[in-house]
Amino acid sequence: MNITFCANATSRFLVLFLATTIAFADDDAKKPTYPVEVLSIQTILVDANDQPIAGVKATVNGLRCLEDQGSWYGWPSPNIGKVQESQSQTDGKVEFRYPVKFGVPEKWLTTTTLDISFSHPEYVANRTEIKLDNIPEKIKLQSGCKVEFQAIDNSGKPVERFFPMVASRDAAPNWGFTPGSAKTGGMSQGKQMCMLVSPNESGGLFSKLFEFETDSGKMVSIPNILVQPGKRVFGKLPDSVPRPIVDGNVSIYVVMTPDAPLGGRQPVAWKDSTEIAEDGTFEFKSVPGPAQVQVFAICRGWLIRSSKEGRVNGQTFDLLKDQSELEVAFEMEQTGDVHIELMTVDGESVVGAKVYTWPNKILLSGGSTLLTSSWRSLDSIERLLKGETNWSPWDDEPSTNRHYQISDDEGMVTLRDIPIGSEESIAVQHPEYDLPYEIGEVRNDVKFRVSAGETEERLLVLQKRETPKPKEDK
Repeated sequence: MNITFCANATSRFLVLFLATTIAFADDDAKKPTYPVEVLSIQTILVDANDQPIAGVKATVNGLRCLEDQGSWYGWPSPNIGKVQESQSQTDGKVEFRYPVKFGVPEKWLTTTTLDISFSHPEYVANRTEIKLDNIPEKIKLQSGCKVEFQAIDNSGKPVERFFPMVASRDAAPNWGFTPGSAKTGGMSQGKQMCMLVSPNESGGLFSKLFEFETDSGKMVSIPNILVQPGKRVFGKLPDSVPRPIVDGNVSIYVVMTPDAPLGGRQPVAWKDSTEIAEDGTFEFKSVPGPAQVQVFAICRGWLIRSSKEGRVNGQTFDLLKDQSELEVAFEMEQTGDVHIELMTVDGESVVGAKVYTWPNKILLSGGSTLLTSSWRSLDSIERLLKGETNWSPWDDEPSTNRHYQISDDEGMVTLRDIPIGSEESIAVQHPEYDLPYEIGEVRNDVKFRVSAGETEERLLVLQKRETPKPKEDK
């Protein structure tokens, strides 16, 4: 798996993808729960001279469909199983399996487009969409440029484990690691911007954001890149938030400040999260800088007051070059809850249903992600340094959270800490029951709003599925 550490998708795409991911996170079973017909397509991967390329790793990231053409959907594991990965053969041929349709029996979506990433140590990583009614005979990959980095710490000692984070609008290069070195032959040509990160228990050592230029046929080798402890970021929730703090978390999105213009590239960004202590204090021991630090804080009944009304974009602070630490202070505002009762048309309680909502936080880069997301760049880097590729950052998320719960023996569930001032949605998943679809609608979620400090009450009547989900083997 290649991680670009940037968010450039629209919030609508992310909402659909992330909601689907949460709903099916624990349904990523060995066999699909709603199996569908599976077909495959082939194409040939070639270089600039039209010669076949073997050993290219290809991953189908997601799909588009006929019924909802403007939206992007994450891989539908309940219909076809784990994310599809394949590799090109000696003749350059590569095959992709895909579901003819996906979703649930009540509302199938027809696959029209595959979103595919290509990765190879000697070619520039590529991400493209293939329409099933216009499959290209060949896809051309660009030969990459060779780059090697070596790092040292403050004492001049070589650093054995580090990861290069490169500013890019494309997929990340395929890096190879040996003790004290990171190499790739798949860097795109031109001016590049990079930061090295060496993980440790305090949060990591970081290099400065540095620029270099690549050219085909030339090796770029940069030794002795200094990596140092980052800067401390800390704070305390305002006194207006009652103590003890319950279920408190602060997440930060750190956008590095470059010395030169990005020139259309995505910024190098760093993500981290930490718990809030009962007394309201929190701390990040090592954060890269100089940078803009976007802060999101949430706890039971309260959320950081955002800088833009109606959008959860938190507060942003400047972490300057000459600062060794940054104290952040901000106001909080009350959230609301939604209490939901699930019932069948016969008046019976629906037990064990997955009920979720997905308020988003808007990131400085222009993309968005779930407000409950606690992804840490450090965790992703640790996996990549170990050579782990078949995983998703969602694997590290807790099974339930404030916005995702399971209905109890009385069919009740409460989703907490919902932002006020915006329309949100409730979705339900259950093996035997489902929310009814409105005529002409693609999604069957229920809209709602909450008021500060209050609980919205909802009764949702579910209908029996025509095709129940198979019971799991015990």
